[in-house]
Amino acid sequence: MSGAPHVIRPPGPKWLRRAVGIAGTLYLGAIFLGSAGSSVPQEYLPRPLLYFTQVACLFPRAATHSIEYRAAAYSCREGRFQELDYREYFPLHPDDKENRFHRLAHFYRRNREVMQALDEHLVEEHNARVGRGDKDGDGIDGRIGGILVMSLRIPLPAPGAEVSRFTRTPLTETPREWRKSWYRTPRSRRAERCAGEEE
Repeated sequence: MSGAPHVIRPPGPKWLRRAVGIAGTLYLGAIFLGSAGSSVPQEYLPRPLLYFTQVACLFPRAATHSIEYRAAAYSCREGRFQELDYREYFPLHPDDKENRFHRLAHFYRRNREVMQALDEHLVEEHNARVGRGDKDGDGIDGRIGGILVMSLRIPLPAPGAEVSRFTRTPLTETPREWRKSWYRTPRSRRAERCAGEEE
């Protein structure tokens, strides 16, 4: 091969390449400063540009708890709420947090219409099971008049500690301070469903 070697040059004029390099450096610097807790980007960047530098702020704090969702049912016979094993009525992924009940409670716990539909579903399924004389299943004997949907905020182990696989701990073994109620069947509706049931 003869002649001078062929040199491939980047596109655009030299001044444009330098400007892009400087802008890229400033952008990465703004991301770094924002991630490190500096207020410099907020003071000097316009709001639209600031938005694109806050990528590290999507998850500013590490999780401290694992969230699980549970259901309790109002026993007409006992006159109180008891844990309901919902897995019989939501058989897909019954033993992990991808279960349909868990997903439904996670995304729709504040949606009263969805919670009322869940209420109807669980009460009808359980009471139909009782009507068939099926004694095994969800942990509650006799008819139910309503449900209670709650979340459990379970503290995560300290960093470096052993983390066990997901296990379903009975409500009776969880402290009350871990529980937060999201939906409870109204008292009048429970009384209507339990009418005529022996105490």
